[in-house]
Amino acid sequence: MKRSSEKTFGPSPESLAHTKRPKKRVKLESPESPTSTPGNATPNDYSDESDVHPMPSDEEEDESDHSVTQEQDLPRPTQAVTKYQRSNNTIAKSRTNRRQKSKKEVKGKIIAAVDFGTTYSGICWAHTELPGNSKLIAKWPDTKSEEGYSGEKVPTELQYIGPDKWLWGSGIPATAKRLQWFKLELEPDTTNDYSRLEDGYPDERAARRTRRQTPETLTRDYLTSLRIHFEHMLSKVLGAGSLATTPIEYVLTVPAIWTDLAKSRTKACAEEAGMGPAAALKIISEPEAAAVWAFHEMASYGLEKGDTFVVCDAGGGTVDLITYEILALSPSLRIVEVAKGEGGMCGSTMLDRRFASFLIGKFGSHEMWSESLLQEAKTTFKNDTGFTGCKKEEWDVPVPGLPNSTDDDPDQIRHSRYSMKGSDIHDIFEPVIQEIINLVRQQIELSKDVGADIKAVIMVGGFGENLYLYERLRKVLARQQIEVRMSPQAPVPRPPGKKLEPVKITIVKCDDDRAPTIVGKGQVREIARLEVPLNRLPKKSFEIRHGQDGQQWYIIDFALRATCHSAETYYDLMYKGKNYGRVIAEYV
Repeated sequence: MKRSSEKTFGPSPESLAHTKRPKKRVKLESPESPTSTPGNATPNDYSDESDVHPMPSDEEEDESDHSVTQEQDLPRPTQAVTKYQRSNNTIAKSRTNRRQKSKKEVKGKIIAAVDFGTTYSGICWAHTELPGNSKLIAKWPDTKSEEGYSGEKVPTELQYIGPDKWLWGSGIPATAKRLQWFKLELEPDTTNDYSRLEDGYPDERAARRTRRQTPETLTRDYLTSLRIHFEHMLSKVLGAGSLATTPIEYVLTVPAIWTDLAKSRTKACAEEAGMGPAAALKIISEPEAAAVWAFHEMASYGLEKGDTFVVCDAGGGTVDLITYEILALSPSLRIVEVAKGEGGMCGSTMLDRRFASFLIGKFGSHEMWSESLLQEAKTTFKNDTGFTGCKKEEWDVPVPGLPNSTDDDPDQIRHSRYSMKGSDIHDIFEPVIQEIINLVRQQIELSKDVGADIKAVIMVGGFGENLYLYERLRKVLARQQIEVRMSPQAPVPRPPGKKLEPVKITIVKCDDDRAPTIVGKGQVREIARLEVPLNRLPKKSFEIRHGQDGQQWYIIDFALRATCHSAETYYDLMYKGKNYGRVIAEYV
């Protein structure tokens, strides 16, 4: 069997690179010496990257480095990032040299794992002196504050508001034009695939690029914003003084199919973004990072030494596959790549764009159609992953502002909700699901060509949690006696239950000075009724309890946020700090 370079993973920093589950802990190896710096890490601490070189000595410090001496000089994340911050030579070098000067006084270092994704990105970090305590950055800037958006990841998007000034991630207004998917263009071989996607399923919010906005420039600017926010959040935990003297070592993930040229470009962009010299940066393939993390979370998935498995990392933009053989499970995980990685541009974003194309075809010519309406419908589509493949199901899609349909209209709209047929949802899913199935089959055949007998396919990534995708793959691969395993954070597959019925809420008004204890006393009258669509919320996050009737019940702690304007009141469904769209009020 042909083997690539062997990889050894103790409980190591790579497992941080998969940032999906903040509550789980990942064990880190302590450095060989308490004075370890990013420059003297050994290749076995990471992937098979061996281009490790010393950091600059104190004598190599620039005189200009003294112009920034305090953590407060770093820009606040809520501000639009400027050219000065992007170019951050003064900031980055000064901080690096301060760490170098005091390295004898500091124990350990910070490992920052950057999951730089096609559609979403995130950062997880840990200190080598606290190896069991990894933390996920879960607060991000929005349009109002530096920590107004809660989520495990933030959109990989930029909006330029000047020649050298931009907004990024969740700080971009919802309907504003933005630059997307620039990560993929670092790899020349994927440029044509990206162009076909843009031509076939364009995003209404995608902005046109200027000649200056190359993939390298956009990647550099985005990683700069990501680093500035990360270090800002880190200073709140460690304190500005401690952060200034603690080395930070960055690890970045890249697709399995990327060439050395694309990897080199990624490192160069990260260096310009202030993440350290390219020679000291570590990279790891996305499926590899996900596999190591998953094995640490779920022991060995029932696999044993000598078994071969395929990792299918299905994300927002791409789906990457790679084949590994297990050389050892203890005292540390050792795996070796046995078949070249494959991949395709068939992530969950393809579903989102096909859904948007469907709605535009249905209602795009209506005079009440708007970009905000489309975004609200897409939010509902993204958050409801309960499609089982049943063509008889109906899905409620919010279309606020569109009038009710007539009885003979095939497109039924009632109370600003469009009843979408299960057959239409199936047609949206099918081409994407089939492309992933074909990729998995191809990877299995490639593995067989080198003598590998695949025992399991491990599904990771955001789209890898989709139950419909899981069931389709499970049925296809059952004929070859290959098991399909889901990642630890994915929902446990269970038979489809009844659709969550909307919660009905009545709003009443009282003209008395004192509020009545019950409705019906005093001057109390009903003014509006709302149906709260709980099917928008992610079921996998619901708490489940057994009731006195012996049945399982969901405990859903949601809220309605009322926003009063001069002529109208809007109601939004809030759950765990996130907005899940407008709830339409029917006034009595």
